[in-house]
Amino acid sequence: VIDGGGSGTVVTITTNNVTFSGFKVQNSGTSASDAGIMLSSTPSGVSGCTVTGNEVTACANGIGIVMGSGNALNSNNIHHNSFYGILLVATSGNTVESNQVNNQGLDAIVLENANVVGGPVTAGSTGNFIKTN
Repeated sequence: VIDGGGSGTVVTITTNNVTFSGFKVQNSGTSASDAGIMLSSTPSGVSGCTVTGNEVTACANGIGIVMGSGNALNSNNIHHNSFYGILLVATSGNTVESNQVNNQGLDAIVLENANVVGGPVTAGSTGNFIKTN
């Protein structure tokens, strides 16, 4: 178990070609920019990372990718987060498949200026949010 203690993002991946697998990640901070797991690096994001077989719960957001491309999110159990289950912003060519995403405060999966391949998808409390794609 990796517990964020209610502060900030719990796990931040900032290097290419990382595999993060088999953890329970919980208790991030409560701001809209906090998450259980975040793939993010400036200026162009990360690529080639795989996040698989994790449980993410009790966070502001479940798993996020900001910028970057060619990452994979699969077979994760993402539940009971305050905002979004999976959040992809300004990304391309990422794969999201076989994740269980349920009981989010807002949407299950958010794509903002992003594209993704994979399926199937279940809805969050207000569905799924897709903007500027």
